[in-house]
Amino acid sequence: MTMTDASHYTMTIAGHRQAASRSFAVLNPATEAVVAEAPDCSREQLDEAVAAARAAFPAWRAKPYAQRQNALRAIGAALAAHAEELQALLTAEQGKPLAAAQGEVHAAAWWIGAVADRELPETVSDEMPGQRAITRHVPLGVVGAIVPWNF
Repeated sequence: MTMTDASHYTMTIAGHRQAASRSFAVLNPATEAVVAEAPDCSREQLDEAVAAARAAFPAWRAKPYAQRQNALRAIGAALAAHAEELQALLTAEQGKPLAAAQGEVHAAAWWIGAVADRELPETVSDEMPGQRAITRHVPLGVVGAIVPWNF
């Protein structure tokens, strides 16, 4: 697939590729050429995606911490394996200089690995005979985020 082959850009909902009924142009800011057409998620598809994430959450939460760490490491490895392709895409869709795109892709792969290597400590905040209070960091649920498009 090339960057201009927009026919393959879809959303992933409940682990399945899903097309949108509408799309919007992704412009190269340097040339104003259309780089791709991105799917424009409908409200119904957004609700479906959130419902699918909520349905998947109990199984994810139940996975041992080491298995979740390994999943993050795999994401970092995938970013690193496709670094050149991703760097070219960042440059085309954002006008970011190639050197900056290289730094961003490598930093993202590194950061995901660094997060995966973190341990989640348990903190004993109170301990007396017959009782103990422990703080544990556990997944709480689905999060939606609007993230910066340029970094």
